[in-house]
Amino acid sequence: FHTLIMAILIMSAAVPCIGEFIAMRSPNERCIKLPDFSRYENLESLQVNHFDLSENETVRLPKGLKYLAFYDCSFGSGKNMDLSRFENLSVLRVKGCDLQGVERFAFPSGLEAFAIGGALFARGAVLDLSGCHQMKIFDVDASFENKEIALSRITFPEEIEEIKLCGLKFSEIESFDLRAYPNLRCADVERSAFPKLRKLLLPAGCELKKDNWEIPAETEVVRGEGAKEFPPQEVNLSEHFLRELKFKGVKIIDAGR
Repeated sequence: FHTLIMAILIMSAAVPCIGEFIAMRSPNERCIKLPDFSRYENLESLQVNHFDLSENETVRLPKGLKYLAFYDCSFGSGKNMDLSRFENLSVLRVKGCDLQGVERFAFPSGLEAFAIGGALFARGAVLDLSGCHQMKIFDVDASFENKEIALSRITFPEEIEEIKLCGLKFSEIESFDLRAYPNLRCADVERSAFPKLRKLLLPAGCELKKDNWEIPAETEVVRGEGAKEFPPQEVNLSEHFLRELKFKGVKIIDAGR
């Protein structure tokens, strides 16, 4: 989807009208204020590496953005991160980032891939991906093996076909009811730990890959149809995100606001 050229630039330089922008910090600066990216209508790919973004009151993005990545960034404290208005966004990566100040997230319906490997979430935070109807595979990215993911619940879209939660410690998940996903054919939890998991419910025909996973001895694995003992919570995102969000650290809002 790169329409023009790829550029690797230092943030202090001027940003041309390009298809891809990769921001990398210079050796002498860490804290940075990002430019107003919403002015660059042709920008489809944006990657920000190794920055403390806590001084940014607002991050403005172009509506046509398709790929957004933050690697090893800190977002400071805040309440919500709303990307639901970016209808063209198909890939989102927040690998190795500090998101402990973000309590709620909202995603566009067209999101296909979301990588969270190595990210720090607030303990007990929730990811609701149920509205991402183009997402067929969810993969946390096992390149950050043995890292802790403190999410208490992940809700997937009904269309999900494969879930990969490999090589990580999910310290707060107590139950997983995957029977709400009729197309799910594989749940891969190899080399992962679920120290609080009490019950895992799988749909009929779903393969469970579980080599070297760690769960309590009393954990129950149930297959097949039946009443949902742990149904995913429904969240009306419009109640939380249709207004401009107020952040102590960073907020991401529609470019037109």
